[in-house]
Amino acid sequence: MITYYMAHKSNAVRVFVWLFLAGQVCFFILSWSPVVISVQGVSMQMAPGGMDFHEARTLANIPRLWGVLLASPGMVALTFAVWRLDMLLRVRIPRSMFSVSNIGHLRAFAGAAVLTTVWSIMELPARGLVFRHLSDTVQDRIKVSVSSDQLLLLLVCVVFFLVADLMHEARRLAQENEGFV
Repeated sequence: MITYYMAHKSNAVRVFVWLFLAGQVCFFILSWSPVVISVQGVSMQMAPGGMDFHEARTLANIPRLWGVLLASPGMVALTFAVWRLDMLLRVRIPRSMFSVSNIGHLRAFAGAAVLTTVWSIMELPARGLVFRHLSDTVQDRIKVSVSSDQLLLLLVCVVFFLVADLMHEARRLAQENEGFV
């Protein structure tokens, strides 16, 4: 009964996680695209972080390409994080939740999520520096932005690392106790 319940819940979470990634990929593509999407009078205005919609649409091809190249590692790290989370959520047997591979999946997910967040923070000033060298006009300021959401995500990732360490310790203690019996 518990196994069925866990499998059903984890499948729902897995679907949600992959839909989240699909939404992120769509946002990434649409925010860097020079095309405005409009359906029956409804238009979506998406822009990369640190840029407004008009700025993003008027980018020349070379700066746009550099922007995509600078933002891509974050998207790759996010995809890796989702894949490792999916591997963790595939567990069907409650006893195997504390296996070495699942602990590794949780650590890899948390690490990739940290990398994604840190990259998103560093991407904006890096993009500003690249755009400064590509444009004829000198930009007097480089934007740096850190949101409370990003800081909260970093905190949650630290908690996931802590949970992974607790899982590892619980596994070690269980193996040690099996040796005494």
